[in-house]
Amino acid sequence: MGFIDDPYLAMFVKKIYERHWKDDIKELLILVNGNNRKVVDFIKEYWNYDEKVSYIETWYEPFPVGKLYTTLYPHAKGDIIQIMDMDNFILRKNVLSEFGSQITSGGYDVIGSQSHAASRRIYELATSKWGHSRLNDSMLLIAKRILDQVEDVDFSRKRWNAGDHIKPLGWTVPTTFPPDYRQQYECADTIAYLSFQIWAITKKIRIIPISCPDYIHAGSLSSGVRNLLRTPDQKMTLSGIPPPTPMHNVPLERVAWWYHIYTSTYAECSIPGFNEKYKQAILQYAKRYNITEEILKNMTRATMSMYPTLL
Repeated sequence: MGFIDDPYLAMFVKKIYERHWKDDIKELLILVNGNNRKVVDFIKEYWNYDEKVSYIETWYEPFPVGKLYTTLYPHAKGDIIQIMDMDNFILRKNVLSEFGSQITSGGYDVIGSQSHAASRRIYELATSKWGHSRLNDSMLLIAKRILDQVEDVDFSRKRWNAGDHIKPLGWTVPTTFPPDYRQQYECADTIAYLSFQIWAITKKIRIIPISCPDYIHAGSLSSGVRNLLRTPDQKMTLSGIPPPTPMHNVPLERVAWWYHIYTSTYAECSIPGFNEKYKQAILQYAKRYNITEEILKNMTRATMSMYPTLL
């Protein structure tokens, strides 16, 4: 599991982990990454003494999520490799053990959702060949016996230039690109290339929804500290980097998630001054919608009433 430098999200995940899925796993591997060294160190200490954390690593810079999984993988010892995004929340006990039993019994080799984050020709080739394109990293379980057969266990996103051969697809990138392409290369998002290799090995794959009554993928909560939650002058994010994009609107539900996660955990944050910075950044962002804190509280209660086991 990877954590960005958001202390409240890391603490919230731990609360849900202890409540709903700690008993379902044998070990937990963590990589904490981000520019804010104080936050990275805080998260490491917060998780470090949990008895199921078998490996923890820190990087004081943003770490691409695919590279993160590739870095953690050699340290895993279990028969099932599970990936879960930090904003994917399990809503009840036994969800992961039930999925795991479907793999250990031999019924499936892989269980996960899918998405189609790849350039058009890559997507068309993959779906015509296997009926699938890319496994999603929001929540994914893979039998270790399958990964042992994969030639290149690399979870990273990929880019292929003209003349590059993509072995699982049996296809070499042509020297000319379609007129609708804005870029002169082919590409695929995190875990796509690994997915192609898995499709070529096994058909015992269960595709599940990205969200359902047993779990919810809240989605893009990391856009808080690394982009939209900023200092009062708007010049820096709370992660301590210049904003990567202009300020823009996001679904109000995401603002409610940020507020709920913050108010559920801030009492445990010992980083001097960070509570006030984070809260003010949320309220500053809410002003884009002319939302006061009282309205935000009511909106948050309404949003989280759909997920009573996360309260």
